[in-house]
Amino acid sequence: MAHFRPLSKRSDPKWGSLHEGIPPWLTNSIAVWVGRQLADGFGDVDMQSLMTIERALRLPLDWYDGTASAMQTIQNNAQDPEFYLDLIDAILHELGARDAAIELNTTLEQGGSIWRVVSVDGPRDFQYGLERRVEGAVAESARQVMASSGRAGQHLQTAWQAAYGRNPKPTEAYWESVRAVEAAGKPIVSPANEATTLGTMIAALAAAPTKWRMNLQPKAGVDPVETLIAMMRLLWKSHTDRHGTPDEAVEVSASEAQAALHLAVTLVQWFSAGSVIRV
Repeated sequence: MAHFRPLSKRSDPKWGSLHEGIPPWLTNSIAVWVGRQLADGFGDVDMQSLMTIERALRLPLDWYDGTASAMQTIQNNAQDPEFYLDLIDAILHELGARDAAIELNTTLEQGGSIWRVVSVDGPRDFQYGLERRVEGAVAESARQVMASSGRAGQHLQTAWQAAYGRNPKPTEAYWESVRAVEAAGKPIVSPANEATTLGTMIAALAAAPTKWRMNLQPKAGVDPVETLIAMMRLLWKSHTDRHGTPDEAVEVSASEAQAALHLAVTLVQWFSAGSVIRV
């Protein structure tokens, strides 16, 4: 959906930039949205909803004057954009309804926020959360692969949430990316090996590369199967914390996890779509 761009800004390349935190022009709109989500059917602050958020955020509220003072605790903390984003994420996850999620997502999109609302895994049929916005074509392509790749797609979905969610989990994102490639590649590379890993698949391909071919056939100078092996090896060898270590400096960064995820998306698509063929 195309959003309004002021006439004076239509040639300004910076206008379309995405903004971190909660920019000033979104503060009031989001405050109104938060207030509605914490209200009961009569427009008053709902105590049970506040208690739910108190538990989710592990933030003790001041209840000396009931819901009024408890709500004041939230308002006092709302000056911190990071807290406010956590609050929004908690409301979406614990209280969010579909219409409220759609409304907030439209608000964030109109205001140029880096955050968007997405459906997440949870005990309820409709559960939502915040996720960092990824360029539209890239995100759409990845989601198509997730939706059409069975078990591998489920691993990619988990990896995506861990990589781009409100509280990133780079280690989990990287692990799930590797598992996605293992799930997609096993039926083609090592269908009889129940202990297949990304490492064993790389070894099998490298030991007999002529057993496989790809539907990409460059004229000369590039071996498609060797390129496939190199991409898989890049994912495997860059996974710095796949083994236990007491060295706290050995950990996956957010950018590494995101790069691994997008590499895994390509590999999963190749395996799932029949681009890698056993001769």
